[in-house]
Amino acid sequence: MHKLNYVEFYITNVCNLNCPNCNRFNNFNFVGHQRWADHADTYKEWAQVLDVNSFSILGGEPFLNPDFLQWVKGVAELWPNSDINIITNGTQFDRWPELYPLLASYKGRISLEVSQHVYEENKQSRQRVIDFLQEPVNKKFFNRRDSDHTVWRHCYNNVRDPAWPDCDTPDEFALLPAAIQHECRTVFNVDPDTWNDEIYSTIYTDANNIEVSYGLANSFNTTTVKHEPDTGRLSLHKSDPVKAIDICYVRRCHHFIRGKLYKCGPVGVLPEFIKQFDVDITDQEKALLESYRPAEYTWDKEHMSAFIKNLADIEPIPQCTFCPEKLVQKKFSSSTKKIKIVRK
Repeated sequence: MHKLNYVEFYITNVCNLNCPNCNRFNNFNFVGHQRWADHADTYKEWAQVLDVNSFSILGGEPFLNPDFLQWVKGVAELWPNSDINIITNGTQFDRWPELYPLLASYKGRISLEVSQHVYEENKQSRQRVIDFLQEPVNKKFFNRRDSDHTVWRHCYNNVRDPAWPDCDTPDEFALLPAAIQHECRTVFNVDPDTWNDEIYSTIYTDANNIEVSYGLANSFNTTTVKHEPDTGRLSLHKSDPVKAIDICYVRRCHHFIRGKLYKCGPVGVLPEFIKQFDVDITDQEKALLESYRPAEYTWDKEHMSAFIKNLADIEPIPQCTFCPEKLVQKKFSSSTKKIKIVRK
């Protein structure tokens, strides 16, 4: 049995918001859902091959997938010892009235994470979380001196390099080497000094032990797809793969997509994006992108071990060249208007 700390199930390209620099390109009118029935048997086999500490289910906006509840139940049943986190923009709670009793039945094992992208809608978004839960609702703010250490360890361990020391509390963060502190803050936005009720994060819980974490993320870093607004031109970066992975803020976000395990979201999502949109890419670049081979449960132990080692060691792959070497954050306000690009 192979082991990974964290894997994400990417289940839809569809999102109801337009967030500039979305790293799954859902700010374009990107279409396509993954249906649970198409991949359930494959993931059943994966569950015999891969042990994972925690999963996230995301998109796009996962609540928009018609099989959303099937994905939640399916993953929970196949990996009964894993924690599951559903990442959502928090605008679609009314779509799934069956979700609350489903979460209650798992007695705290499945949690929700609302990633709020619009500061101006902070108050309304928090109210939607409270309305979803059942009274009495308790909330806890996090800051440098008053933090739940379990939450802190989860955030730190999700981004840590294997060579980094343990950091069990926010106060221990100040004892880390300056280079590690800098990388946590600038690349991964993991910084105990900004954990407060307006920035990040709040944990809401209710009488049924249902937990919803709420965080404000109203800016995204530079993404793989470059868009020139004046011309509509779409292109990819041409970076040094080593430099690109050094500043990659999703380098530990390994993805299950259509029954296969990918090193990261962009390499798994780009081929479908290029099929739907006219991206300025050479035949050589397209061949490089298509040469990537995601892991399949049928692989022998030697090949699977090598693949898992590449993930654990954060080694670059040739396709990292399509991601940026430098990150620029872009803040944004509310919008549901997709970027207009002529489809193929």
